[in-house]
Amino acid sequence: MLTPPAAQIEAFYRAALAGLRFMDQQSKATRFGPAADARWKSFQGHLGTSDRMDLVCRDAAIRWKAAFSPSLVFGLRGLAEDEPFGPDWPGVEEPLAAKVWQAAQALPLPNEAAAIGEAAMLLGCKRVAVTGNLAKLTAGSRLAVGGLSAIAAAAEAFVGRGDLRWAEQVTVVADAPAERQLAGLVAPVLQATGPTRVVGPESGAIAQATAQIVSLDTSEAVRAVFGKQCPSGERA
Repeated sequence: MLTPPAAQIEAFYRAALAGLRFMDQQSKATRFGPAADARWKSFQGHLGTSDRMDLVCRDAAIRWKAAFSPSLVFGLRGLAEDEPFGPDWPGVEEPLAAKVWQAAQALPLPNEAAAIGEAAMLLGCKRVAVTGNLAKLTAGSRLAVGGLSAIAAAAEAFVGRGDLRWAEQVTVVADAPAERQLAGLVAPVLQATGPTRVVGPESGAIAQATAQIVSLDTSEAVRAVFGKQCPSGERA
């Protein structure tokens, strides 16, 4: 397995835990907080905070796929489809793991827009101009989305829209780990019916899209899928 850079691994965990923190707030679950800490201490044994992070991500990856699965985010080869880590995954060493966990536990995430913005920032998104019309979304819209800024903008357009269905209406074209994870995290934040559909630029899966939403902060391969829709790169 080709190990991702340490900075990308740390960003993966920070974004994943931010998503889980928001999910806790919405569902009254207890992955974080004093009660969760007490349960963890009662059975952790020799396990550390890095193991705790892997356990909560593994559990969430069952339903939400790329949002919490390194194997899908980083395209790790040689693993079963339902295996998010694998035996060679390095994780995050202590004491950094404890700092990452504590930072997530302290995050103020009052709403969906804040959670999406936090995840985008943690994954390195610096907003650039987005091309495509998000102002006229309907239940019949079918969106093809490419680029970190475009994913964030599309997600924000779905906030508060009970008539829209992210999992059913959106296909994200991505070939970078941050893009795949941000796309994945949108689904649980929006309480979607299932995981985000994420495909590579070679898939040809956007032919049925009624709208294309794309930003320049993606690869040439992804931009090529969207053709003339790609913006010139002015910052929003």
